Parts: sequence; structure tokens; C-alpha cells
Amino acid sequence: MTSPVDKMKIGNAIRKAHENRGLSQEQLAELINKSSKAIAKYENGKSAPKLKMLVAISNALEYSLDALSFGDLNAGDLRRRKKLSELLDDTTSEEQTQVLEYMTSEVKKVKQAKIRMMPHE
Repeated sequence: MTSPVDKMKIGNAIRKAHENRGLSQEQLAELINKSSKAIAKYENGKSAPKLKMLVAISNALEYSLDALSFGDLNAGDLRRRKKLSELLDDTTSEEQTQVLEYMTSEVKKVKQAKIRMMPHE
């Protein structure tokens, strides 16, 4: 059985996800053939969607099921990952390898710069 805390977490995730997609409760409800009242109940933690409905919401909003279930939504991360994926779609395996090597190098530089900027105790 879903606890009230879980209901709120799921509800907040649904709200955040549809807002990140620029959709109203009504628009989401229409996409999944539910009433906006049902969406409001999910978002307010008054009820939790059954698994089948959570899958429908997940598909409609293009969020992973686990992100909605656990409330682990970071829209910025998701958009960046999607953009990276789209950029790599039209590249060869060799080009992808080169991009990966470059990104790995740059990430190391950024992390090293962060460490140098941290105050010393």
C-alpha cells in the first residue's frame, strides 16, 4: 500500500513533470484519458495512480517511470541528456568515441577546477 509520503512525492513529481513539459493539468488529463480532477488528486497526494496509470503518465510526459515513482525529477538534467542524445544521433561510432574522449577530458578539468576553488580548512 502507498503511504501518504509516497503519494505526495509521486504527486509532486507529476506536477513538476507536466509543468516542465509546458502542460496544464487539463492537457495532461486529456493525453491520458483522465479527468483533470483525477490529476489534481494525484498532485495533492489525495490518491496515487495505479501502476498502469503511472505508466501512461510517464509515457505522456516522456519521463522515466522511476523518476515519477521516486520523485527524482531534475528537468535541467533531463533536457541536457536529451539534447546530448539528439546531438549524437547523427554521428558515426568513431565520432561518438571522439566526443566521449573530449567530454571525459573536459569533465575532469571542470572537477579539478572546482576542487581548487574550494576553501581550505
